[in-house]
Amino acid sequence: MSIRKLAAVARREYTETVKTKAFLFGVLLMPAIIVGMIFLSARMAVKAADSDGPIRVAVVDHTGRVAAEMTRLAAGPKDAWRRVEVEAVPPAADRDRQLEDLKQRVREGSLFGLLEVPADAIPGKGMCIFLLRGAGMSEDSREVRQLLNEAVKRIRFANAGLDTDRILALSRPVSVDQHDVREQQGQSSEAMANMMAPFAFVFLLFMSVFGVSQGLLTSVIEEKSSRVVEVLLSALSPFELMAGKILGMAGVGFTLVVLWSAVGYVAATVRHVQYLVQIGHLGEFILYYVLGYLLISSILAAVGSACNTLKEAQPLMAPLTFLLIIPLMFWMQVVHQPNSTLAVLLSFVPPMTPFIMVLRLTSGEAAIPSWQQVMVPLWLAAWVLFAMWAAGRVFRVGLLMYGKPPGFRELARWVRHR
Repeated sequence: MSIRKLAAVARREYTETVKTKAFLFGVLLMPAIIVGMIFLSARMAVKAADSDGPIRVAVVDHTGRVAAEMTRLAAGPKDAWRRVEVEAVPPAADRDRQLEDLKQRVREGSLFGLLEVPADAIPGKGMCIFLLRGAGMSEDSREVRQLLNEAVKRIRFANAGLDTDRILALSRPVSVDQHDVREQQGQSSEAMANMMAPFAFVFLLFMSVFGVSQGLLTSVIEEKSSRVVEVLLSALSPFELMAGKILGMAGVGFTLVVLWSAVGYVAATVRHVQYLVQIGHLGEFILYYVLGYLLISSILAAVGSACNTLKEAQPLMAPLTFLLIIPLMFWMQVVHQPNSTLAVLLSFVPPMTPFIMVLRLTSGEAAIPSWQQVMVPLWLAAWVLFAMWAAGRVFRVGLLMYGKPPGFRELARWVRHR
């Protein structure tokens, strides 16, 4: 094997890729998304602060007690529903007409919502109806429902002859000020950032590894279908060509990772959560990027050499694509329980290993056992060596073969072929 030829192939693959519009689009798109999310979240926070106005709710109360209790509570000092304004509406004889008029006010925006309380709501038999614009998953709708429940609860206590104030005082929840031990003193806790940081790491890893590996697949198929590969093989061995392409595209992926990571760190600094991007995390991220890329790119290089078009390659890529989606499906469970049986088992299933381990290491929920931090990379490295060996055999046979694409059984036969 000639190092000079391998380097020439890698250099050509890198320069030809970084000059494409797709690469420039990828370089600019991810930072634009990150910056856009920063400004969007900031604007949403400002908008939420500016819109901290009253929530006016019409209450059609068939019990004759709930609306009055809600009005009394809303006028009190309780923070949970301090913005709710209750408009008590006596039930009319024509219920349908009354509700339609109130619903029209909700549509126009003069009312946030319409709440109808049935006569048997206090004992818990009837179901209240809450009408408002939108899906009703906002914090405002939660405040209204909480106020309703509190009012009904107090009426039930009074009906039972209990000392309502004493019961509520004894059942008052304890205040808890939660902080992340990784925060610097004086920083405010960013719960959403803490939760999304592991997903950001694994999404960046997925985009860089799988996206760049697909570029390698496309390059191999294009050169094979255009017969350019026949000219290249007159001066290079199949392994030199494959290794050069893999290394060249690895440089492309590394360039993207460095740029995206820099923008991500700046974004974390702007949001004062830079403690989420630790040097150790970056080192682990690079380690699993290298191993994950070498594994997946070797597989896709073999697939590309065996197929003549991207359409032919899709059935062979389907199992790999499915395996790579699994970490994105289970990311929440892995982040919340990084040492669970599921997380540990998935850590030893290539090619999911890099993504699962990045989620576990950046979760911050629990320390990963030292033996796993040593064994998993070694296990993954062994699979990388096997994949590169097998891909080299498939690459050697399939690169000059045309016609019907092979199946998995045929590929296995090529691997065993000497």
